Amino acid sequence: MDFNIASINSGKIGQKVFGGINRTNGTPLGYWKELCNMDMSEYPALKTCEPFCYEGLPEGITGYVYRGDKLIYTVSDGIYIDGVKTPLTLSAGKKQLVIMGAYAVVFPDCAKINITDTTDIVYQPNFSVTGTLTEANTNMFANIHKLLYINIPSDSEDLSKIKEGTSGIVSYSKNGKAMSLKVCVEKISDDESYTAGGCTSVIFETKNNFPDTTYFYTERCYITANRPYTGFSDAVFKSIGYGDTSADNGACADDGTGDTEEDIVTEEAIGVSIPDLDFIAEYNNRLWGCSSKNHEIYCSKLAEPLEWNSFAGISTDSWAATVGTQGDFTGVAVYNGSILFFKENCVHIVYGSKPSNFSISTVHLRGVQKGSDKSLCISDGLLYYKAPEGIFCFNGSSAYRIDEALGDDITETAVGTADDRYIIMLTGDTAYYFDKRKKAWYTRTLSGAVSAHSIDGKLYAVTKSGDVYRRVQLTALPGNTEQIYSATDFFAETGELGRGDIFRYFKKLRFVLSAKHLYPETNLNFGIYISCDGGEWQNVYDYKGADTKADENEIVIAPIIPVRCQRIRIRISGKTIAAQGCAVPYLTLYGIYADAEEGSEIGGKH
Repeated sequence: MDFNIASINSGKIGQKVFGGINRTNGTPLGYWKELCNMDMSEYPALKTCEPFCYEGLPEGITGYVYRGDKLIYTVSDGIYIDGVKTPLTLSAGKKQLVIMGAYAVVFPDCAKINITDTTDIVYQPNFSVTGTLTEANTNMFANIHKLLYINIPSDSEDLSKIKEGTSGIVSYSKNGKAMSLKVCVEKISDDESYTAGGCTSVIFETKNNFPDTTYFYTERCYITANRPYTGFSDAVFKSIGYGDTSADNGACADDGTGDTEEDIVTEEAIGVSIPDLDFIAEYNNRLWGCSSKNHEIYCSKLAEPLEWNSFAGISTDSWAATVGTQGDFTGVAVYNGSILFFKENCVHIVYGSKPSNFSISTVHLRGVQKGSDKSLCISDGLLYYKAPEGIFCFNGSSAYRIDEALGDDITETAVGTADDRYIIMLTGDTAYYFDKRKKAWYTRTLSGAVSAHSIDGKLYAVTKSGDVYRRVQLTALPGNTEQIYSATDFFAETGELGRGDIFRYFKKLRFVLSAKHLYPETNLNFGIYISCDGGEWQNVYDYKGADTKADENEIVIAPIIPVRCQRIRIRISGKTIAAQGCAVPYLTLYGIYADAEEGSEIGGKH
């Protein structure tokens, strides 16, 4: 028998170009299974991130919004614009703020305030007045004209709050039964022929709200010829507050005209002047919103964010539509010339420029995760968001996943922001960064993010711990921060190198790194760890900046002799300690090199 002995060949493998996280296909050398607080800012090298900086936000915030770099926020005693208190007073509780043109609109108080001229304040009218409600049908034989009005004493304190276009509910009593009507004011007059002495007539619109001219809406039955005027004293006309569904609804009993009892006006028919909205956005000088409870999409009257029940048949009207898809709404976004309302399994896209041509197109896709409505963000003409399984991109017609390199699903809810380079999703204690220029993922540690914003070309997150809010800059280091976080942990961990080789054995590792720490107040510590053939992590190199002289750019070459092994994992981890006013210490990884040899194989042949 003859024997063949394979020769033992030595070789080197190395990597000088580093990417981001790639958990697919075994994570090849140059990519990382885990990468935290290290980024591509020194590409092709890998560098520790500059530490997060923050600035404190006012205490007791109940709601906030940014307009440019100007913070507009509410607290218990009112609303502040760029740190200055305004005359607008608000109720207690959490607020939702949205910017519309020159105004900041506050819900659920239904108020708006001019951001520049803070004396320009408009409240959703809040009033309750009592008068005599009268309905008349004139010219009974052709072109019947319906007249509906309420005479209110002119000295009524709340009369001045009623304006043309004001929506409200008139409550009255017929035969001891409570009745009510949803109405809209068309005209206010003191000199009509039917205006009672000492009163003002508030005339309600009937052409659009009450098109059936042969129907008495106060008595809720059809009229006959020469039907007399009908008047109800002690009728109450009141405003409708946000989410107010307390109006009584009555039914009409048979009054001898042949009509049967029928509950004509229901709570849903009465509605509210501003619907109970889950999400709100501004688009084309209107506010848009949606209601999961009602399965409806709404928009306000043009340029009137507090008027949602104007249906006069003109282009400035408000608008509402019902959708038939299942599930709750999960977010709203303005994108590609349309307004988008997301659910977890679809998106409803509203097209058109006015109520007469508004239409809804439904695209079935993986939509926004419930609770991740603040993850919606736009970068380079594409819309990104957090879906139930991970991070998706919507191009106007379809959605696709962009986080395959991260491997496992991301199930926690998220907030997000983006610019022309970064897509950032903050979820739990982790911020996921996607560097579009390098097509690389990495993570950073940040807790308590409740929103994220793009402000003057910089990306920020607002974090909340207890009742304390902070604004954290996510990208470049700001120059006027209140404090720098004192320490930042970092680490980079490879996959299992050599997994696909049969006869290759690692015998030596070299790392080329650069360490910078200029001031005693700053420091940089790191260690190198390896795991051989699936074994436990072993610390094979330590660098402690406190034990070495601070240097402008100290190059570290770390040679390591591992236990002879076929598979190896590498981990570099440490901490940067920074101080305000001092240059930030950092570590840069320029290269990883491995010496390997091929083992021998004894074979034979007959």
